[in-house]
Amino acid sequence: MENTPATATDPPVEALVEDVYITLKFTWSSKEYTVSIAESDCVLDLKDKLFSVTRVPNERQKILGLVKGKLPDDSVRIAQLKFSPSKKFTLVGTPAGEEFKEISEDQLPDVVNDLDLQIDAASAEAKSMAQDKRNIRKILEAAKNLSINVMYPLRPGKKLLVLDLDYNTKPLTSGILPAEECARPGLHEFLELAYRHYDICIWSQTKWTWLEAKLVELGMVGDESRNYKISFVLDHIPMFKVFSVRDGKPFSHAVKALRIIWEHFPQFGPQNTAHVDDLSRNFVLNPGEGIKISAFKLDGTSEAQNDHELEKLGRYLAWLASHTDFKEVDHKNWKKIARALKETGHNMLGFKLEVPAKVQGTERPIYLDMQATTPLDPRVLDAMLPYYTDQYGNPHSRTHAYGWEAEAAVDEARKQVADLIGAESKDIVFTSGATESNNMIIKGVARFNKEKKNHIITTQTEHKCVLDSCRKLSEEGFEITYLPVQSNGVVDLNVLEAAIRPTTSLVSIMAVNNETGVIQPLKEIGTIVKKHRGVYFHTDAAQAVGKIPLDVNAMGIDLVSISGHKVYGPKGVGAAYVRRRPRVRLDPIISGGGQERGLRSGTLPSTLVVGLGEACRLARLEMKLAALLPRLRSTAAGVVMTDRAGVLKI
Repeated sequence: MENTPATATDPPVEALVEDVYITLKFTWSSKEYTVSIAESDCVLDLKDKLFSVTRVPNERQKILGLVKGKLPDDSVRIAQLKFSPSKKFTLVGTPAGEEFKEISEDQLPDVVNDLDLQIDAASAEAKSMAQDKRNIRKILEAAKNLSINVMYPLRPGKKLLVLDLDYNTKPLTSGILPAEECARPGLHEFLELAYRHYDICIWSQTKWTWLEAKLVELGMVGDESRNYKISFVLDHIPMFKVFSVRDGKPFSHAVKALRIIWEHFPQFGPQNTAHVDDLSRNFVLNPGEGIKISAFKLDGTSEAQNDHELEKLGRYLAWLASHTDFKEVDHKNWKKIARALKETGHNMLGFKLEVPAKVQGTERPIYLDMQATTPLDPRVLDAMLPYYTDQYGNPHSRTHAYGWEAEAAVDEARKQVADLIGAESKDIVFTSGATESNNMIIKGVARFNKEKKNHIITTQTEHKCVLDSCRKLSEEGFEITYLPVQSNGVVDLNVLEAAIRPTTSLVSIMAVNNETGVIQPLKEIGTIVKKHRGVYFHTDAAQAVGKIPLDVNAMGIDLVSISGHKVYGPKGVGAAYVRRRPRVRLDPIISGGGQERGLRSGTLPSTLVVGLGEACRLARLEMKLAALLPRLRSTAAGVVMTDRAGVLKI
């Protein structure tokens, strides 16, 4: 049988196969495109379509902003993706045949020598250039013709940091060697610190092809593990030439006019924008906002790791962020300020860190009591500090920027906690700790269901706050069954199932015991509980969260108690997971303004909440280390049990 070629009268494939088609918009190489994809297609099909439009190979595609977090596996159906509301994303990648090999002459900055130009912000020349009609017209034309693709949303209340990333003399990299070797020491740590206070723009005096490749190679975009985001990127296109005087002679050069950005984002201006570059001429139209740093030219040398420019700059920018008006600060002396901050006991975060002196003869032993509490992770402290000193708004204030930025921070923390246990962010209720969460859940569920169900099941080895909550309920007329555990500390599943009655409302069994470390079979318990309609499964997971994988849906868990200080977060904050679908109802034990879905009234301590969220984010990223815990535990036990002078065996 011969193949019949398609004719103009043949219907399109879309008409032959009934399906739902979605139109997605995406930006690539500063241009906008659209692509149509069927819900039955897979992520692989989407990548193939993007390749047909852009010629960017699938393995080189970085798809940003289409879904929250990392793009799922190629086999996942389009219908299963949770798109962003705009269904718009950014594609980063170099087309086949145009891979970065070397930089052509026309991609280099227009001036590559070291003879720079400096203009004092208060000088007559600076004022003349700022008021020049041509320059103003060029700024407005550039702003009008510029389409800025925002890769990550700008956050209320943040300052703006504009950073250079050029080929020859670069403050962030030195581009001769591979990216991992030419990145300036401390690059990602610096960007993480800056992101606490600033939205970040990369503005490079090179072409987009090179800039895109470099950002991906450096891991500055497309790497979800980074604790910072680049909000938007500009290349050489919005730059234009101005005419200055150097050594008494006319001098033309390109310039980065910040007003171009301000025209697009009026929340930014000279009062809250800092521009970092190694060439002063790039900010001659905005000399008051310019921070000049030295170029990095040590790539591939042993001296490279002695470069501390970004460490000093990070300390200065953190200090600068505490100012409400940047116009009051002269950046010419930024290095002296950074040095003074260090000499006077200020760390990179810009605050004075005083550690009490140790008293002779009071040396403490190595701390191993991690089940009682954990030390605060320094990265968690970094995340918390801005909400003590600068972003101190009430997260429940809905009428001004201080409240909006605090609310946004709380929402992000809520998502970080939810992600750690496989939950939806709306199911997370913030509390003062696991003790409050246990009280709220056990008493709340029991009291809400007391008319029809008055029976609760727990174990004899629970934390004291669980046992005391049950004792209090027994005084109110509730029936409590305290299950024994087997010799290995694990609950007998047959005994558990036999204990469930028609009047049972709650089964509360802790995930990991705080004294013995016994791990209960949560998934199996959840399966048993789900056989009985109207019975909810609660687990006190204070000792489990961040140490063993938890998935509330896979394990059939309805309620979870979480503690901040058991996961390298701050004390005084915790969370409760309260399932909404199907909904678990409970009576609140604290009355007031109705915050946290009406389950836990009171103003949230946004600083502590941010710390809990960051601790959970880090725990999720570093969960793979949990596989080492059994081996570390047995090794440590062997060392402790060895006969040693001064060691008390317990």
